[in-house]
Amino acid sequence: MRDEMDARIWVANHSGFADGIDELVGKVRSVIARIGSWDGSTAHLAALVAAFLVTALTFSSTSA
Repeated sequence: MRDEMDARIWVANHSGFADGIDELVGKVRSVIARIGSWDGSTAHLAALVAAFLVTALTFSSTSA
């Protein structure tokens, strides 16, 4: 019975799950491309570090 319920839930939600994974992979690719295009300026590096710090500080509260 549990397997049937899980299968129905999966069928109902698998496209949303796949879309979420695609979105996540797209964001990761975008971040990697932005890091690769770094022009070496100090302001750019400071903004990059600040963005990572904000993400690190807020991730634990938003992932729960």
